[in-house]
Amino acid sequence: MVLVQPCARSQAFGLCLLNLATFPSELPRWRQLPGDWLSLQRRLRINHVLVATSEEESGHILGSVEVHSPQYQQRLAGGAYSPEQLARLQPYLASLAVREGARGRGVGQSLVEAAVEAVRSSDYAGEHLLLGVTETNSAAVRLYERCGFETLSIYGGRVLRDAAGTAVIGKQFEEHNSLPGPVYAGGGYTLLSAAIRGGPPAVRRVLQAQPGAAREVTTGGATALHVCGMSRAGEMSTALLLEALGADADVEATDAWGYTPLQRHASNNLAVGAQAGGRPMRSRASHTRPSGLEGRGDSARALARRFRHFATLRVFQQFELERGIPLPEGEIEL
Repeated sequence: MVLVQPCARSQAFGLCLLNLATFPSELPRWRQLPGDWLSLQRRLRINHVLVATSEEESGHILGSVEVHSPQYQQRLAGGAYSPEQLARLQPYLASLAVREGARGRGVGQSLVEAAVEAVRSSDYAGEHLLLGVTETNSAAVRLYERCGFETLSIYGGRVLRDAAGTAVIGKQFEEHNSLPGPVYAGGGYTLLSAAIRGGPPAVRRVLQAQPGAAREVTTGGATALHVCGMSRAGEMSTALLLEALGADADVEATDAWGYTPLQRHASNNLAVGAQAGGRPMRSRASHTRPSGLEGRGDSARALARRFRHFATLRVFQQFELERGIPLPEGEIEL
């Protein structure tokens, strides 16, 4: 029998081990665990952190899920949301993890259903529980649909346009953002967004047929370079798109969250894309520019450091050291 309950502080170490196994890190486990454990201790105070255990397996953690509260989202954004924006944030389901040997036993569904009930019984003011999942992760999509979730929008999707061809701006639901932005028209990703997820050969074919696609803006306010910064496959096309755009490449364009393409690459630890052209976005993108709608969030460098995305942080360190810029006090050269 699977039992889902709030994570106790005594279970924090076991949960950190599960997360390391599910979301691998570049660092040795002994270096990763202390920071993960401290972060989890803080999150236990403001988020719903649930674990699934089994009496038959001596109470070992089989899986976990976390619901990010609006307050935690504000912390992640570096305090970038105004009080009005904060009031519109929705709780966000994240970090669903199931131990490899426990998969296929309904653990994931039990965790998601428990998370939904935890939000319903909480004092969150939001109308929805939101989550983000890659469209190609069909198993996860089916799981969330079984639990009652519906696809409201996607990042990099087709934009609804009026009779004049102008993008319609209105309420959007990509990830945990309920602020105004390009409205999803349905029909999935744009041709270029889908191609980016397929790799450079697919991107070349789209650009040959539709050269102007490189300059498109999609749902979430995402440019093609933003979409490159969302996946391992996508980052392989970053240099190609920079080449196609040439001097017109707007490497400082912000999406509906106030993130630049480089900040998207940094938050997803995509070092190849971040270093496209030999330097961070060919030296034109600032890795120290704050993110967020009001410019108060973490920079690409700070995002890489906070999330311990060391491959990308190494790119930024090398860029600085080549220019004689000293590393922050206490930071070790990677």
